[in-house]
Amino acid sequence: MNYLNINTDILRSEDYLGAEPVERATWLNLLGWCASQENGGVIKDAASWKCRKWQQIAGVTLLEVKTESALYYFDKEGHLVVNYYPKSMEQTAIARREAGRKGGKSTSEAKVKAAQINGSKQDPSKLPKQKPSKSPTKGKEKKDKIKEGKEKKEVPPQSPKGGCPFVMDLIDVIPPEFDERKAKAAREWAFDKQARSIKKSRFQSMNAWEKSLKRMALYPTSVLTDAIDRAIAAGWLGWEQENIKALQIKDEQTNLENWSTNGIKTL
Repeated sequence: MNYLNINTDILRSEDYLGAEPVERATWLNLLGWCASQENGGVIKDAASWKCRKWQQIAGVTLLEVKTESALYYFDKEGHLVVNYYPKSMEQTAIARREAGRKGGKSTSEAKVKAAQINGSKQDPSKLPKQKPSKSPTKGKEKKDKIKEGKEKKEVPPQSPKGGCPFVMDLIDVIPPEFDERKAKAAREWAFDKQARSIKKSRFQSMNAWEKSLKRMALYPTSVLTDAIDRAIAAGWLGWEQENIKALQIKDEQTNLENWSTNGIKTL
């Protein structure tokens, strides 16, 4: 048995309460050994065992088992009898184990027989071979794929952001006569516009960008850079101020004066 069932009434019996602690411990160890061996609480020929054997097998000494006790004793035949051993629990455990073994064996045999019967009813070698079916739509699907591939090849490559010009294409057409600051402002404006999520906020064509560059060329560098910085920071659609007439500006000084006196309003 893997478990030892001890009735609590035994622990309140006169024999147990009247025993010394060493006797109680010896009795418990003997119970454990008998349960593991399922020997009915009797250790046969135990009188011939030496002390070392008792220690290694039952965890007790020869002196302890020879002590007179109401919990265990040697009979006339030299067997050690352990009192209050749960014989009924041992018999129950053995019966259940045997029933489980028989039940498992019968179940396995029944499964084998059922499999044999099912196999004899239907011989796999006599089953008709299934021919692979030809799908009538297979040829059509192939033609559709070829047609789709041709259509994809005929579509011209699109620019990013829904067909708007590339930023690098915008930068490439910046006039070489722009000074360094003005060219930098133009590049920043191109990057900002083409990076916007709303398509209408971006340059839709190279023509629109070239028109914007022509307007930039009319403004002094300081005015242009300031206007573009303001437009980028505020997210305006355009950088040019409507109250400034770029065509009428003759020099940077005049433009700066007009810039400081006129109001700022985006197109």
